[in-house]
Amino acid sequence: MRIRTFMLSVLVLQLLLLAGVGVVLVRLGNAQDTIVSSQEQAVASRALAAELRQSSDDLTRFARTFVVTGDQRYLRYFNMVLAIRNGELARPSEYDGPYWDAVIAGSLPEPTGTAGAVSLRQRMEAVGFTQQELGLLETAQERSDALVALEERAFALMERYLRAGDTAARESALELMHGPDYHASKESIMAPIGEFEDAVDSRAARRLHEATSGAARSRTLLLMLTSGLFLVGVGARGAIPERVVGRAGGLASAAGDSDCGAGGVRCG
Repeated sequence: MRIRTFMLSVLVLQLLLLAGVGVVLVRLGNAQDTIVSSQEQAVASRALAAELRQSSDDLTRFARTFVVTGDQRYLRYFNMVLAIRNGELARPSEYDGPYWDAVIAGSLPEPTGTAGAVSLRQRMEAVGFTQQELGLLETAQERSDALVALEERAFALMERYLRAGDTAARESALELMHGPDYHASKESIMAPIGEFEDAVDSRAARRLHEATSGAARSRTLLLMLTSGLFLVGVGARGAIPERVVGRAGGLASAAGDSDCGAGGVRCG
């Protein structure tokens, strides 16, 4: 094989290996992105589930406090929680923390803005849940909304007590808010939220396993390709001098033969 042909073959092989390295690096980057996105989605999913659970607990807290105390601000807070969840009021920036405790204590103002308001359901749909996962959250919210009807019956009884001093109405309101039906309704809300969290954790674990396995395969392939590049380079470097020496020897031999036949020079 001529040296030029040999060098061209080595170059083509090295370019192919380099192209393979590039493809594997892209796959490795994609796998790392998948790992990060799956973890971020799991965090966002759990945050939405926690907010739905917290909003249900906040509604219970304010409904019961209003029925016990008759303080109208707790009825106002109750309606604000519903308005934020339904996208009628903007979600305050501090809403992830102990927001309502701070509002009750006077450390933070009550929510009033409507600009940029987005319902909890819309935020759930934007995250990219599976139909099963979204269905579980929707079930929980529908049951929570249904419980509001019972709470509003208690409010109407409490308003009758506040207007006319009807103690029987107040007792009925207290029974509605603390009786077995209310507790059963609360449990029916929390059950699908728990199932949702299990489903999200399982899906996130599967995606993470697939991504980490893909990243491991890509790293192995990358090692093989880079090792191939190294071996091709070393092999080519060792082979070229041999070919050059061999060719030079052939030229010298040809020159000697030529001298033997010229000018009557005797050889051998």
